[in-house]
Amino acid sequence: MKTINAKNVERLINQFTLENLSTERAIIKNIGWCDIKIDVEFRKESIDQIVELIGGHKKTQDRIRYVIRNTPIHDWFSKRIIYEPERKKWVYVTGQDSTVEKNQIRNTLKR
Repeated sequence: MKTINAKNVERLINQFTLENLSTERAIIKNIGWCDIKIDVEFRKESIDQIVELIGGHKKTQDRIRYVIRNTPIHDWFSKRIIYEPERKKWVYVTGQDSTVEKNQIRNTLKR
């Protein structure tokens, strides 16, 4: 099992997404699908950035933080929230309307 952190994520994984973070599974370069262990500090920083990216009121953000920590996420948006290692930042790859999409993401994760 590979341990993923901010320093090695780019070397090990082509594209690290919210789905990879929440399921602790990823396609490792030259190996394929593997269970992964995510460094505690990298996981915390990632979740905090994702929650900030999605937005919402504090109560909503707390609920989203809980869901990301404790639930595997396979929804339509889970592969569109991506970690950019060169910027050390999570980004959302938006479709037509990021405001509407982020509202849909919040509503999905609050359930």
